[in-house]
Amino acid sequence: MSIKKFTPAELEAFERVMRNALRNDFYAFVEKAFQAVSPGEPFLPNWHLDAICHALKRVEAGEIKRLIILMPPRNLKSICAPERSSASATTPSSRPSTPAIAGP
Repeated sequence: MSIKKFTPAELEAFERVMRNALRNDFYAFVEKAFQAVSPGEPFLPNWHLDAICHALKRVEAGEIKRLIILMPPRNLKSICAPERSSASATTPSSRPSTPAIAGP
């Protein structure tokens, strides 16, 4: 099996696609953030991550005004919620007056 090396233009295009995917797909962003926070540990996809991401998207869209995420430790809630609120706080929003509070 041979491994093809990317040309600089192909590598730049790939990186651009990945940045766009991470910006628009919050679940992919959570997976990448987990790899950065816990290098070497396997990311185990599960339904609860889909549920958290969906609920946070609804908060950002204004469909939910208050959200409390209650889960045992080590379920990625501390990665998901602060990242979503941080990302939302740094991009233009249709609801700029919505406060975001995150805690451990």
